[in-house]
Amino acid sequence: MSKLNHRWLLLLIVVLLIGISLRFINLDKKVYWHDETYTLLWISGHSPQEVKKELFTGRVFAPDDILKFQRINPDRTAIDTISLLAKHDPHHPPLYYCVSRLFAPLFGDSTVSIRRFGAMLSLLCLPLSYWLGFELFGSHLIAGTLTVLTAVSPFHIVYAQEAREYSLWIATILFSNIAFLRAVRKPSKFAWILYSLGLTMGLYTFPFTAMIICAHGIYLFALKLYRAKKILFGYLASVISSIVLFLPWIVVIAKGFSVISASNAWSSINIPVKGLVYYFLENAGRTLFIFELDRSTSLSPPLITKILVLITFGFLVFSLYFLCRNTPRRIWFFILISGGFTAFSLLLSDLLFGGIRSTINRYMIPAWLSIQIIFCFSLSSVLRANERPEIPINCWWERVKKPIVSIVFLLIFVSDFLILQSDIPWVKYHLSATNPETARIINQYERPLVISSYSTRNRAEVLSLSQALEPEVRLLLLAKEELPNIPQDFENIFLFDPSKTIVKYFDDSGRLGKSIYKDGKLWQIKPK
Repeated sequence: MSKLNHRWLLLLIVVLLIGISLRFINLDKKVYWHDETYTLLWISGHSPQEVKKELFTGRVFAPDDILKFQRINPDRTAIDTISLLAKHDPHHPPLYYCVSRLFAPLFGDSTVSIRRFGAMLSLLCLPLSYWLGFELFGSHLIAGTLTVLTAVSPFHIVYAQEAREYSLWIATILFSNIAFLRAVRKPSKFAWILYSLGLTMGLYTFPFTAMIICAHGIYLFALKLYRAKKILFGYLASVISSIVLFLPWIVVIAKGFSVISASNAWSSINIPVKGLVYYFLENAGRTLFIFELDRSTSLSPPLITKILVLITFGFLVFSLYFLCRNTPRRIWFFILISGGFTAFSLLLSDLLFGGIRSTINRYMIPAWLSIQIIFCFSLSSVLRANERPEIPINCWWERVKKPIVSIVFLLIFVSDFLILQSDIPWVKYHLSATNPETARIINQYERPLVISSYSTRNRAEVLSLSQALEPEVRLLLLAKEELPNIPQDFENIFLFDPSKTIVKYFDDSGRLGKSIYKDGKLWQIKPK
Protein backbone atom coordinates (compact mmCIF):
# COMPACT_ATOMS: atom_id res chain seq x y z
CA MET A 1 0.00 0.00 0.00
CA SER A 2 1.09 3.54 -0.69
CA LYS A 3 1.51 6.06 2.10
CA LEU A 4 -1.76 7.69 1.10
CA ASN A 5 -3.55 4.38 1.24
CA HIS A 6 -2.28 3.83 4.77
CA ARG A 7 -3.74 7.17 5.78
CA TRP A 8 -6.99 6.24 4.07
CA LEU A 9 -7.04 2.94 5.94
CA LEU A 10 -6.55 4.73 9.25
CA LEU A 11 -9.35 7.14 8.38
CA LEU A 12 -11.65 4.25 7.49
CA ILE A 13 -10.97 2.58 10.84
CA VAL A 14 -11.67 5.79 12.78
CA VAL A 15 -14.90 6.45 10.88
CA LEU A 16 -15.92 2.81 11.31
CA LEU A 17 -15.52 3.06 15.09
CA ILE A 18 -17.57 6.26 15.09
CA GLY A 19 -20.29 4.54 13.10
CA ILE A 20 -20.41 1.66 15.57
CA SER A 21 -20.71 4.08 18.49
CA LEU A 22 -23.50 6.05 16.81
CA ARG A 23 -25.78 3.02 16.92
CA PHE A 24 -25.85 3.02 20.72
CA ILE A 25 -26.18 6.75 21.44
CA ASN A 26 -29.47 8.26 22.68
CA LEU A 27 -31.45 5.04 22.33
CA ASP A 28 -33.74 6.29 25.10
CA LYS A 29 -34.38 9.64 23.41
CA LYS A 30 -36.08 8.33 20.27
CA VAL A 31 -39.84 8.35 20.09
CA TYR A 32 -41.27 5.02 21.15
CA TRP A 33 -43.47 4.62 18.16
CA HIS A 34 -46.52 2.60 17.15
CA ASP A 35 -44.79 -0.38 15.50
CA GLU A 36 -42.30 -0.81 18.32
CA THR A 37 -45.13 -1.24 20.82
CA TYR A 38 -46.19 -4.31 18.87
CA THR A 39 -42.63 -5.65 18.90
CA LEU A 40 -42.66 -5.50 22.70
CA LEU A 41 -46.19 -6.89 22.76
CA TRP A 42 -45.23 -9.99 20.76
CA ILE A 43 -41.95 -10.50 22.61
CA SER A 44 -43.60 -10.11 26.01
CA GLY A 45 -46.23 -12.70 25.16
CA HIS A 46 -49.23 -10.41 25.60
CA SER A 47 -52.05 -10.25 23.08
CA PRO A 48 -54.00 -7.22 21.78
CA GLN A 49 -57.13 -8.71 23.31
CA GLU A 50 -55.46 -8.63 26.74
CA VAL A 51 -54.64 -4.96 26.29
CA LYS A 52 -58.22 -4.15 25.33
CA LYS A 53 -59.83 -6.34 27.98
CA GLU A 54 -57.65 -5.28 30.92
CA LEU A 55 -56.95 -1.61 30.15
CA PHE A 56 -59.90 -0.11 28.27
CA THR A 57 -62.32 -0.72 31.12
CA GLY A 58 -63.18 2.76 32.42
CA ARG A 59 -60.73 2.43 35.32
CA VAL A 60 -57.83 4.73 36.17
CA PHE A 61 -54.27 3.49 35.59
CA ALA A 62 -50.76 4.76 36.20
CA PRO A 63 -48.36 4.65 33.22
CA ASP A 64 -46.48 1.77 34.82
CA ASP A 65 -49.68 -0.27 35.03
CA ILE A 66 -50.08 0.11 31.28
CA LEU A 67 -46.46 -0.62 30.45
CA LYS A 68 -46.61 -4.03 32.13
CA PHE A 69 -47.96 -5.21 28.77
CA GLN A 70 -44.58 -4.27 27.30
CA ARG A 71 -42.62 -6.45 29.70
CA ILE A 72 -41.86 -10.14 29.50
CA ASN A 73 -44.54 -12.40 30.90
CA PRO A 74 -42.52 -15.21 32.57
CA ASP A 75 -45.36 -17.64 31.93
CA ARG A 76 -45.05 -17.15 28.15
CA THR A 77 -42.34 -18.48 25.82
CA ALA A 78 -41.09 -17.98 22.29
CA ILE A 79 -43.81 -20.42 21.21
CA ASP A 80 -46.39 -17.92 22.44
CA THR A 81 -44.61 -15.21 20.47
CA ILE A 82 -44.93 -17.30 17.31
CA SER A 83 -48.61 -17.96 18.01
CA LEU A 84 -49.33 -14.25 18.52
CA LEU A 85 -47.58 -13.32 15.29
CA ALA A 86 -49.39 -16.03 13.34
CA LYS A 87 -52.77 -14.82 14.60
CA HIS A 88 -52.36 -11.04 14.70
CA ASP A 89 -49.36 -10.10 12.55
CA PRO A 90 -48.73 -12.87 9.98
CA HIS A 91 -46.85 -10.66 7.50
CA HIS A 92 -44.05 -10.37 10.07
CA PRO A 93 -42.35 -13.78 10.33
CA PRO A 94 -41.01 -14.82 13.73
CA LEU A 95 -37.20 -15.04 13.44
CA TYR A 96 -36.35 -11.59 14.81
CA TYR A 97 -39.03 -11.71 17.48
CA CYS A 98 -38.04 -15.17 18.71
CA VAL A 99 -34.34 -14.28 18.82
CA SER A 100 -35.17 -11.08 20.74
CA ARG A 101 -37.39 -13.06 23.11
CA LEU A 102 -34.66 -15.62 23.80
CA PHE A 103 -32.05 -12.92 24.49
CA ALA A 104 -34.38 -10.68 26.54
CA PRO A 105 -33.37 -12.34 29.86
CA LEU A 106 -29.75 -11.31 29.12
CA PHE A 107 -30.31 -7.78 27.79
CA GLY A 108 -33.58 -6.87 29.54
CA ASP A 109 -37.07 -6.28 28.22
CA SER A 110 -37.19 -2.49 28.35
CA THR A 111 -37.53 -0.50 25.14
CA VAL A 112 -33.91 0.61 25.36
CA SER A 113 -32.73 -2.95 25.94
CA ILE A 114 -34.61 -4.31 22.92
CA ARG A 115 -33.28 -1.44 20.83
CA ARG A 116 -29.76 -2.12 22.09
CA PHE A 117 -30.09 -5.74 21.03
CA GLY A 118 -31.24 -4.57 17.60
CA ALA A 119 -28.24 -2.27 17.37
CA MET A 120 -25.99 -5.23 18.15
CA LEU A 121 -27.68 -7.24 15.39
CA SER A 122 -26.99 -4.35 13.01
CA LEU A 123 -23.27 -4.79 13.63
CA LEU A 124 -23.52 -8.01 11.61
CA CYS A 125 -23.99 -5.79 8.56
CA LEU A 126 -20.47 -4.37 8.86
CA PRO A 127 -18.39 -7.53 8.17
CA LEU A 128 -21.04 -8.66 5.69
CA SER A 129 -20.71 -5.36 3.81
CA TYR A 130 -16.97 -5.84 3.64
CA TRP A 131 -17.39 -9.42 2.44
CA LEU A 132 -19.89 -8.41 -0.23
CA GLY A 133 -17.72 -5.52 -1.41
CA PHE A 134 -14.72 -7.80 -1.79
CA GLU A 135 -16.79 -10.53 -3.44
CA LEU A 136 -18.01 -8.03 -6.03
CA PHE A 137 -14.89 -6.00 -6.74
CA GLY A 138 -11.95 -7.99 -5.36
CA SER A 139 -10.72 -4.77 -3.74
CA HIS A 140 -10.02 -4.32 -0.05
CA LEU A 141 -10.32 -0.57 -0.50
CA ILE A 142 -13.80 -0.69 -2.05
CA ALA A 143 -14.87 -3.28 0.51
CA GLY A 144 -13.59 -1.05 3.31
CA THR A 145 -15.35 1.99 1.88
CA LEU A 146 -18.63 0.07 1.66
CA THR A 147 -18.21 -1.02 5.27
CA VAL A 148 -17.64 2.57 6.37
CA LEU A 149 -20.70 3.78 4.46
CA THR A 150 -22.75 1.07 6.13
CA ALA A 151 -21.40 2.15 9.50
CA VAL A 152 -22.22 5.86 9.18
CA SER A 153 -25.16 5.86 6.76
CA PRO A 154 -28.20 7.59 8.34
CA PHE A 155 -30.36 4.90 6.75
CA HIS A 156 -28.53 2.14 8.63
CA ILE A 157 -28.30 4.03 11.91
CA VAL A 158 -32.03 4.79 12.06
CA TYR A 159 -32.98 1.15 11.54
CA ALA A 160 -30.24 -0.02 13.93
CA GLN A 161 -31.85 2.05 16.70
CA GLU A 162 -35.33 0.68 16.13
CA ALA A 163 -36.89 -2.29 17.90
CA ARG A 164 -37.93 -3.90 14.63
CA GLU A 165 -36.58 -6.62 12.36
CA TYR A 166 -35.13 -4.52 9.56
CA SER A 167 -31.47 -4.50 10.60
CA LEU A 168 -31.60 -8.29 10.74
CA TRP A 169 -33.24 -8.32 7.31
CA ILE A 170 -30.43 -6.16 5.93
CA ALA A 171 -27.93 -8.68 7.28
CA THR A 172 -29.76 -11.61 5.66
CA ILE A 173 -29.92 -9.76 2.32
CA LEU A 174 -26.18 -9.11 2.40
CA PHE A 175 -25.46 -12.71 3.37
CA SER A 176 -27.76 -14.10 0.64
CA ASN A 177 -26.08 -11.93 -1.99
CA ILE A 178 -22.63 -13.04 -0.84
CA ALA A 179 -23.60 -16.71 -0.77
CA PHE A 180 -25.17 -16.47 -4.22
CA LEU A 181 -22.12 -14.81 -5.79
CA ARG A 182 -19.76 -17.34 -4.22
CA ALA A 183 -21.93 -20.27 -5.31
CA VAL A 184 -22.04 -18.95 -8.88
CA ARG A 185 -18.31 -18.27 -8.93
CA LYS A 186 -17.33 -21.57 -7.35
CA PRO A 187 -20.28 -24.00 -7.28
CA SER A 188 -20.33 -26.65 -4.55
CA LYS A 189 -22.91 -28.31 -2.35
CA PHE A 190 -21.69 -26.37 0.66
CA ALA A 191 -21.92 -23.06 -1.21
CA TRP A 192 -25.51 -23.70 -2.26
CA ILE A 193 -26.42 -24.86 1.27
CA LEU A 194 -25.14 -21.54 2.60
CA TYR A 195 -27.22 -19.74 -0.01
CA SER A 196 -30.32 -21.73 0.96
CA LEU A 197 -29.65 -20.93 4.61
CA GLY A 198 -29.41 -17.21 3.82
CA LEU A 199 -32.68 -17.25 1.87
CA THR A 200 -34.48 -19.17 4.60
CA MET A 201 -33.33 -16.78 7.33
CA GLY A 202 -34.31 -13.87 5.09
CA LEU A 203 -37.79 -15.25 4.45
CA TYR A 204 -38.32 -15.87 8.16
CA THR A 205 -37.25 -12.28 8.83
CA PHE A 206 -39.26 -10.48 6.11
CA PRO A 207 -41.27 -12.01 3.24
CA PHE A 208 -39.97 -9.52 0.65
CA THR A 209 -36.88 -11.73 0.55
CA ALA A 210 -38.83 -13.47 -2.22
CA MET A 211 -37.88 -10.51 -4.44
CA ILE A 212 -34.21 -11.25 -3.80
CA ILE A 213 -34.81 -14.81 -4.98
CA CYS A 214 -36.42 -13.54 -8.18
CA ALA A 215 -33.62 -11.03 -8.76
CA HIS A 216 -30.98 -13.77 -8.49
CA GLY A 217 -32.93 -15.92 -10.95
CA ILE A 218 -33.10 -13.05 -13.46
CA TYR A 219 -29.35 -12.56 -13.06
CA LEU A 220 -28.68 -16.21 -13.91
CA PHE A 221 -30.80 -16.10 -17.04
CA ALA A 222 -29.66 -12.64 -18.20
CA LEU A 223 -26.02 -13.73 -18.07
CA LYS A 224 -26.93 -17.19 -19.42
CA LEU A 225 -25.33 -18.84 -16.42
CA TYR A 226 -28.14 -21.38 -16.44
CA ARG A 227 -26.22 -23.20 -19.16
CA ALA A 228 -23.91 -24.51 -16.46
CA LYS A 229 -25.93 -27.36 -14.95
CA LYS A 230 -24.16 -27.14 -11.59
CA ILE A 231 -25.25 -23.52 -11.24
CA LEU A 232 -28.81 -24.03 -12.47
CA PHE A 233 -29.45 -27.13 -10.38
CA GLY A 234 -27.76 -25.57 -7.35
CA TYR A 235 -29.90 -22.44 -7.59
CA LEU A 236 -33.14 -24.37 -8.07
CA ALA A 237 -32.34 -26.80 -5.26
CA SER A 238 -31.51 -23.92 -2.90
CA VAL A 239 -34.66 -21.97 -3.75
CA ILE A 240 -36.93 -25.01 -3.51
CA SER A 241 -35.45 -26.10 -0.19
CA SER A 242 -35.85 -22.56 1.19
CA ILE A 243 -39.48 -22.41 0.09
CA VAL A 244 -40.14 -25.84 1.62
CA LEU A 245 -38.58 -24.71 4.90
CA PHE A 246 -40.67 -21.53 4.78
CA LEU A 247 -43.83 -23.42 3.85
CA PRO A 248 -45.25 -23.45 7.41
CA TRP A 249 -45.26 -19.66 7.44
CA ILE A 250 -46.60 -19.49 3.88
CA VAL A 251 -49.62 -21.36 5.25
CA VAL A 252 -49.83 -18.82 8.08
CA ILE A 253 -49.73 -15.94 5.58
CA ALA A 254 -52.43 -17.57 3.44
CA LYS A 255 -54.71 -18.10 6.45
CA GLY A 256 -54.11 -14.57 7.70
CA PHE A 257 -54.47 -12.82 4.36
CA SER A 258 -57.50 -10.85 5.51
CA VAL A 259 -55.60 -9.68 8.60
CA ILE A 260 -52.68 -8.61 6.42
CA SER A 261 -54.94 -6.74 4.00
CA ALA A 262 -56.66 -4.87 6.83
CA SER A 263 -53.45 -3.89 8.62
CA ASN A 264 -51.82 -2.69 5.39
CA ALA A 265 -54.81 -0.83 3.97
CA TRP A 266 -52.99 2.45 4.67
CA SER A 267 -50.43 1.63 1.94
CA SER A 268 -53.14 1.71 -0.73
CA ILE A 269 -53.70 5.46 -0.68
CA ASN A 270 -52.81 7.23 -3.92
CA ILE A 271 -50.38 10.07 -4.54
CA PRO A 272 -49.36 11.63 -7.88
CA VAL A 273 -46.70 9.93 -9.99
CA LYS A 274 -44.38 12.88 -9.40
CA GLY A 275 -44.72 12.15 -5.69
CA LEU A 276 -43.60 8.55 -6.15
CA VAL A 277 -40.58 9.69 -8.18
CA TYR A 278 -39.71 12.43 -5.73
CA TYR A 279 -39.88 10.17 -2.67
CA PHE A 280 -37.78 7.56 -4.46
CA LEU A 281 -35.01 10.08 -5.08
CA GLU A 282 -35.29 11.51 -1.58
CA ASN A 283 -35.11 8.10 0.07
CA ALA A 284 -32.25 7.04 -2.22
CA GLY A 285 -30.29 10.03 -0.97
CA ARG A 286 -30.85 8.97 2.60
CA THR A 287 -28.43 6.11 2.09
CA LEU A 288 -25.86 8.91 2.36
CA PHE A 289 -27.48 11.85 4.12
CA ILE A 290 -30.81 12.91 5.52
CA PHE A 291 -33.30 15.42 4.15
CA GLU A 292 -35.76 17.00 6.54
CA LEU A 293 -39.13 17.03 4.79
CA ASP A 294 -42.65 17.94 5.82
CA ARG A 295 -44.60 14.84 4.80
CA SER A 296 -47.67 16.58 3.42
CA THR A 297 -49.73 15.50 0.47
CA SER A 298 -49.07 18.87 -1.14
CA LEU A 299 -45.62 17.62 -2.10
CA SER A 300 -44.13 21.06 -1.64
CA PRO A 301 -40.93 20.54 0.37
CA PRO A 302 -38.56 23.40 1.19
CA LEU A 303 -36.31 24.69 -1.57
CA ILE A 304 -33.18 23.33 0.12
CA THR A 305 -34.68 19.85 0.09
CA LYS A 306 -35.48 20.09 -3.61
CA ILE A 307 -31.91 21.21 -4.31
CA LEU A 308 -30.47 18.30 -2.32
CA VAL A 309 -32.73 15.85 -4.13
CA LEU A 310 -31.51 17.19 -7.50
CA ILE A 311 -27.90 16.90 -6.34
CA THR A 312 -28.57 13.33 -5.23
CA PHE A 313 -30.13 12.52 -8.58
CA GLY A 314 -27.11 13.92 -10.41
CA PHE A 315 -24.67 12.05 -8.19
CA LEU A 316 -26.65 8.83 -8.63
CA VAL A 317 -26.68 9.15 -12.43
CA PHE A 318 -22.96 9.86 -12.50
CA SER A 319 -22.16 7.02 -10.07
CA LEU A 320 -24.27 4.59 -12.11
CA TYR A 321 -22.52 5.63 -15.32
CA PHE A 322 -19.15 5.34 -13.60
CA LEU A 323 -19.98 1.86 -12.32
CA CYS A 324 -21.25 0.55 -15.66
CA ARG A 325 -18.28 1.96 -17.56
CA ASN A 326 -15.58 0.66 -15.24
CA THR A 327 -16.83 -2.79 -14.20
CA PRO A 328 -17.72 -5.95 -16.12
CA ARG A 329 -21.36 -6.66 -16.85
CA ARG A 330 -21.51 -9.45 -14.30
CA ILE A 331 -20.77 -6.90 -11.56
CA TRP A 332 -22.86 -3.88 -12.49
CA PHE A 333 -25.83 -5.98 -13.59
CA PHE A 334 -25.85 -7.90 -10.32
CA ILE A 335 -25.81 -4.65 -8.34
CA LEU A 336 -28.66 -3.23 -10.40
CA ILE A 337 -30.88 -6.31 -10.44
CA SER A 338 -30.38 -7.33 -6.79
CA GLY A 339 -32.08 -4.15 -5.61
CA GLY A 340 -33.67 -2.93 -8.82
CA PHE A 341 -36.15 -5.79 -9.02
CA THR A 342 -37.66 -4.78 -5.67
CA ALA A 343 -37.83 -1.11 -6.68
CA PHE A 344 -39.33 -1.92 -10.08
CA SER A 345 -41.92 -4.30 -8.59
CA LEU A 346 -43.13 -1.86 -5.95
CA LEU A 347 -43.15 1.14 -8.29
CA LEU A 348 -45.04 -0.83 -10.93
CA SER A 349 -47.54 -2.01 -8.32
CA ASP A 350 -48.15 1.57 -7.19
CA LEU A 351 -48.55 2.81 -10.76
CA LEU A 352 -50.91 0.03 -11.84
CA PHE A 353 -52.98 -0.49 -8.71
CA GLY A 354 -52.38 2.66 -6.70
CA GLY A 355 -50.62 2.93 -3.37
CA ILE A 356 -47.46 4.19 -1.69
CA ARG A 357 -45.58 0.94 -1.14
CA SER A 358 -42.56 2.22 -3.08
CA THR A 359 -42.30 5.22 -0.72
CA ILE A 360 -41.99 3.01 2.39
CA ASN A 361 -38.29 2.85 3.21
CA ARG A 362 -38.32 -0.55 4.86
CA TYR A 363 -39.96 -2.19 1.85
CA MET A 364 -37.28 -0.77 -0.45
CA ILE A 365 -34.25 -1.85 1.60
CA PRO A 366 -32.79 -4.08 -1.19
CA ALA A 367 -32.90 -1.08 -3.56
CA TRP A 368 -31.18 1.20 -1.05
CA LEU A 369 -28.43 -1.36 -0.51
CA SER A 370 -27.76 -1.46 -4.26
CA ILE A 371 -27.71 2.32 -4.47
CA GLN A 372 -25.31 2.42 -1.54
CA ILE A 373 -22.93 0.12 -3.43
CA ILE A 374 -23.24 2.34 -6.53
CA PHE A 375 -22.35 5.41 -4.48
CA CYS A 376 -19.52 3.51 -2.78
CA PHE A 377 -17.84 2.61 -6.07
CA SER A 378 -17.52 6.21 -7.21
CA LEU A 379 -16.49 7.46 -3.76
CA SER A 380 -13.81 4.82 -3.36
CA SER A 381 -12.24 5.85 -6.69
CA VAL A 382 -10.40 8.57 -4.77
CA LEU A 383 -7.61 6.07 -4.08
CA ARG A 384 -8.54 3.16 -6.28
CA ALA A 385 -6.27 4.21 -9.13
CA ASN A 386 -3.20 3.07 -7.17
CA GLU A 387 -4.76 -0.19 -6.06
CA ARG A 388 -6.46 -1.15 -9.33
CA PRO A 389 -4.51 0.52 -12.19
CA GLU A 390 -6.49 -1.45 -14.77
CA ILE A 391 -9.58 0.67 -13.97
CA PRO A 392 -9.35 3.92 -15.97
CA ILE A 393 -10.07 7.20 -14.18
CA ASN A 394 -10.91 10.36 -16.13
CA CYS A 395 -8.61 13.36 -15.67
CA TRP A 396 -11.44 15.76 -14.83
CA TRP A 397 -12.60 13.38 -12.11
CA GLU A 398 -9.07 13.42 -10.67
CA ARG A 399 -9.39 17.18 -10.12
CA VAL A 400 -12.78 17.20 -8.43
CA LYS A 401 -12.99 13.84 -6.70
CA LYS A 402 -11.38 14.73 -3.36
CA PRO A 403 -13.48 17.87 -2.74
CA ILE A 404 -16.64 15.95 -3.69
CA VAL A 405 -15.83 13.03 -1.40
CA SER A 406 -14.97 15.41 1.45
CA ILE A 407 -18.30 17.22 1.05
CA VAL A 408 -20.22 13.93 0.91
CA PHE A 409 -18.67 12.66 4.14
CA LEU A 410 -19.20 16.04 5.80
CA LEU A 411 -22.90 15.85 4.91
CA ILE A 412 -23.05 12.28 6.21
CA PHE A 413 -21.69 13.32 9.61
CA VAL A 414 -23.99 16.35 9.74
CA SER A 415 -26.86 13.96 9.03
CA ASP A 416 -25.76 11.63 11.79
CA PHE A 417 -25.59 14.56 14.20
CA LEU A 418 -29.14 15.58 13.26
CA ILE A 419 -30.35 12.01 13.80
CA LEU A 420 -28.80 11.87 17.26
CA GLN A 421 -30.41 15.20 18.21
CA SER A 422 -33.83 14.33 16.82
CA ASP A 423 -36.27 12.18 18.75
CA ILE A 424 -38.40 11.60 15.64
CA PRO A 425 -36.43 10.10 12.70
CA TRP A 426 -38.00 10.48 9.27
CA VAL A 427 -39.21 6.86 9.14
CA LYS A 428 -41.51 7.65 12.09
CA TYR A 429 -43.08 10.77 10.65
CA HIS A 430 -46.67 9.53 10.95
CA LEU A 431 -47.87 7.39 13.85
CA SER A 432 -46.62 8.42 17.32
CA ALA A 433 -44.56 11.35 16.00
CA THR A 434 -46.54 13.84 18.10
CA ASN A 435 -46.52 11.77 21.28
CA PRO A 436 -43.31 13.23 22.78
CA GLU A 437 -44.72 16.76 22.56
CA THR A 438 -48.12 15.55 23.78
CA ALA A 439 -46.48 13.96 26.80
CA ARG A 440 -44.39 17.09 27.46
CA ILE A 441 -47.55 19.22 27.59
CA ILE A 442 -49.37 16.80 29.90
CA ASN A 443 -46.36 16.40 32.21
CA GLN A 444 -46.35 20.16 32.91
CA TYR A 445 -49.58 19.93 34.89
CA GLU A 446 -49.99 18.74 38.46
CA ARG A 447 -51.42 15.22 38.67
CA PRO A 448 -53.23 15.28 35.34
CA LEU A 449 -55.81 12.78 34.11
CA VAL A 450 -55.72 11.66 30.46
CA ILE A 451 -58.89 10.21 28.97
CA SER A 452 -58.73 8.12 25.83
CA SER A 453 -61.04 5.66 24.11
CA TYR A 454 -60.37 2.36 22.41
CA SER A 455 -59.51 1.96 18.74
CA THR A 456 -57.06 -0.29 16.94
CA ARG A 457 -54.78 2.71 16.51
CA ASN A 458 -55.13 3.90 20.11
CA ARG A 459 -54.30 0.48 21.46
CA ALA A 460 -50.69 1.08 20.45
CA GLU A 461 -50.69 4.87 20.78
CA VAL A 462 -51.62 4.70 24.46
CA LEU A 463 -48.71 2.31 25.03
CA SER A 464 -46.43 4.71 23.13
CA LEU A 465 -47.62 7.77 25.05
CA SER A 466 -47.36 6.04 28.44
CA GLN A 467 -43.65 5.51 27.88
CA ALA A 468 -43.12 9.31 27.96
CA LEU A 469 -45.52 10.22 30.78
CA GLU A 470 -44.43 11.03 34.34
CA PRO A 471 -45.39 8.52 37.06
CA GLU A 472 -47.85 11.03 38.59
CA VAL A 473 -50.00 11.10 35.43
CA ARG A 474 -53.13 8.95 35.42
CA LEU A 475 -54.99 7.53 32.44
CA LEU A 476 -58.69 6.72 32.17
CA LEU A 477 -59.17 4.32 29.26
CA LEU A 478 -62.62 3.65 27.87
CA ALA A 479 -64.27 1.18 25.56
CA LYS A 480 -65.08 2.68 22.16
CA GLU A 481 -68.54 4.10 22.95
CA GLU A 482 -68.24 4.18 26.74
CA LEU A 483 -68.78 7.47 28.61
CA PRO A 484 -66.35 8.44 31.36
CA ASN A 485 -66.98 8.39 35.09
CA ILE A 486 -64.38 10.92 36.19
CA PRO A 487 -63.05 10.79 39.77
CA GLN A 488 -63.52 14.02 41.71
CA ASP A 489 -59.88 14.59 42.66
CA PHE A 490 -58.63 15.55 39.18
CA GLU A 491 -58.66 19.17 38.03
CA ASN A 492 -56.37 18.96 35.01
CA ILE A 493 -58.17 16.66 32.60
CA PHE A 494 -57.22 15.97 28.98
CA LEU A 495 -58.66 14.05 26.06
CA PHE A 496 -56.14 12.13 23.97
CA ASP A 497 -57.34 11.10 20.51
CA PRO A 498 -60.88 10.50 21.81
CA SER A 499 -63.82 8.95 19.98
CA LYS A 500 -66.55 11.17 18.54
CA THR A 501 -68.85 9.95 21.30
CA ILE A 502 -66.54 11.28 24.00
CA VAL A 503 -66.03 14.60 22.23
CA LYS A 504 -69.80 15.04 21.85
CA TYR A 505 -70.36 14.16 25.51
CA PHE A 506 -68.06 16.93 26.77
CA ASP A 507 -69.19 19.37 24.09
CA ASP A 508 -72.84 18.93 25.06
CA SER A 509 -72.00 19.45 28.71
CA GLY A 510 -70.08 22.65 27.87
CA ARG A 511 -66.82 21.30 29.24
CA LEU A 512 -64.92 20.72 26.00
CA GLY A 513 -62.08 23.19 26.09
CA LYS A 514 -59.75 24.25 23.32
CA SER A 515 -57.47 21.92 21.45
CA ILE A 516 -54.14 22.66 23.10
CA TYR A 517 -52.17 20.52 20.64
CA LYS A 518 -54.06 19.89 17.45
CA ASP A 519 -51.40 17.67 15.83
CA GLY A 520 -51.35 15.48 18.94
CA LYS A 521 -55.16 15.35 19.12
CA LEU A 522 -55.08 16.71 22.65
CA TRP A 523 -57.95 18.68 24.26
CA GLN A 524 -58.23 20.12 27.73
CA ILE A 525 -61.48 19.65 29.68
CA LYS A 526 -62.92 22.56 31.66
CA PRO A 527 -63.46 21.92 35.36
CA LYS A 528 -67.00 21.77 36.67
